[in-house]
Amino acid sequence: MNNTFSRLVFAGLVATTGACSVFKARGPKPPPTYITFNNQSIDQADVYATSPGTGLVRIGTVAGGRSELLTLSPSLVSGGRTLNFVARRLATTRIIQTGDVPITPGDSYEITLPSSGNTLTVLPGRPR
Repeated sequence: MNNTFSRLVFAGLVATTGACSVFKARGPKPPPTYITFNNQSIDQADVYATSPGTGLVRIGTVAGGRSELLTLSPSLVSGGRTLNFVARRLATTRIIQTGDVPITPGDSYEITLPSSGNTLTVLPGRPR
């Protein structure tokens, strides 16, 4: 009796676990959103994004004189919102901001930190 009961409980657990995986949300994945960050300064820059009601979210670090493709997390761009991109150069405590940039899933932007290190420019990126 114990052996039969144990087998039934085990089979029930296996069936329940398998059935639960069927109910996972499987909607279409939103397209990735990219930022190409061009760091023309000689200093490393930490790149952040922020929106109203959220703190700074670090999205990457770009070495001086380099360009990096940074992918934004879906939670940052969900529902279409504006993001303010912020760069902080390693050699200074000064932060540089883009101001509000409208972002929706699948967008691509190019952000440039010039060699002077005092502004950020934002241009639409190439579609991927």
